[in-house]
Amino acid sequence: MQKLKSFKDDKKNIIIFLLDTVRQADVNAMQYTTSLARAGTSYLNAISPGTWTIPSHASLFTNKNVAKLRNIPKDFFHSFKNIDPWLVKTNFLGNNETTLASKLKIEGYTNILFSSNPLISSQSNISTGFDKVYDIWNDSIIHNSFKIKMLMKIFDINGRMNVFRAVKLISLFIPGAALDSIYLSLRIKGINSMIKRDGTFNIDRGGRSINKNLEHYLKYSYDFKPHFIFMNFMEAHENYPVEGVLQDKWLYLSGVEDLSEYVLDKLHSAYIRRIKYMDRKISNSIEVLRKYGLLDNTKIIITSDHGQLFGEHGLLYHGLAPYHNEINVPLIELNYENGKILKSSGKAISDPVSIKDLYSSILYSKPLVPLQPKTIISEHLGIADGWDESLLSMLKQRSNIASIIYHTKHMHNNKVTAIYKDHLKLIHFFGNKKDELYNIANDRMETENIIDKNRLIANNFLNALKY
Repeated sequence: MQKLKSFKDDKKNIIIFLLDTVRQADVNAMQYTTSLARAGTSYLNAISPGTWTIPSHASLFTNKNVAKLRNIPKDFFHSFKNIDPWLVKTNFLGNNETTLASKLKIEGYTNILFSSNPLISSQSNISTGFDKVYDIWNDSIIHNSFKIKMLMKIFDINGRMNVFRAVKLISLFIPGAALDSIYLSLRIKGINSMIKRDGTFNIDRGGRSINKNLEHYLKYSYDFKPHFIFMNFMEAHENYPVEGVLQDKWLYLSGVEDLSEYVLDKLHSAYIRRIKYMDRKISNSIEVLRKYGLLDNTKIIITSDHGQLFGEHGLLYHGLAPYHNEINVPLIELNYENGKILKSSGKAISDPVSIKDLYSSILYSKPLVPLQPKTIISEHLGIADGWDESLLSMLKQRSNIASIIYHTKHMHNNKVTAIYKDHLKLIHFFGNKKDELYNIANDRMETENIIDKNRLIANNFLNALKY
């Protein structure tokens, strides 16, 4: 095994702040984080390897492209029988996978995971290699809700399928027009009830609890070994604290509800409020780390697993085709000694880099920007939220709305790969949709598809794919 290269004889602590669902386009709203970026190294075109949480985390922890992860089904959307209500039991890594945490453990590190995300938890093998996992999400989402605990027990795979079969049977006795109205009403009511009950309307989605548990660990359990600490903050993730606005992206993407400028402004404004709050929690975390001496010899990395779309290309949220604001995420590197940042003249690097390559950068001190231009790949293998696939398939013959949502989900389930090199980006659709080529240097919003004038370049980009 290749040995770690530390800056000193003793190993650096490694702290990763994973700001779930933060896009680079809005990082300037985070005043404290922006001040850190000016003091450290900021990568302006950092690209997430996937379009939603688990593929991106799994890629970061293994240095593998998303398509190479062994346990992601080829047709994830149709594999709903392998999905429990929170996806926490779905294994996206091989059982014997060697992760970043596993390798650091061999090098003498103590590995601690604080997660506000139920997909990154002690119940999924994404946490392979961590010595201790703090399931912060469990406190905020389930611990204080008896009803949710009961629903999770009732709505396991078999329970959910039995309920869906009962709904289908009942639907046979309801006229189609009435069924549309009933289905839409119950869908909206169910979603609104769930997001209010589990606390997702709150401004805090676990950030406060992360810091409380971080301080408790450092005060009572810290073993004075070099540490790898990974913290997943969920404040930027939907749903958002907005009253009177539906927060079901499939109703918007299917055209059942109008994705108006009013809706987009309300959701985006709430998103900004959340990331500003999270920015303050990051500041609190760093003060806790400083207080207990964890910044005496430390590398801090601030990044995200994916971004978020607010109307770009007519899309909302993430887990969709890898357009720039969905996969262009912040990436900031900071080195601390004796509690202070080692100044690096606030370097801002515009070369495309992949979050996946943090693995090699951390373990082997490999630069994120190689001497020769590198092809950066981000992959969308299919949508994650397949929980209602079976119900939609049962109702689509009798409910027009269920049919529209069903076909919309399938349309967005097509495999799509984004390929970056230098200032250009190709979006390759594995299907009938026309590929798109953009000059990201002067068209970050991807408004002008220049592929018709650059077919040869697009073909050369595709040669980088090895499937």
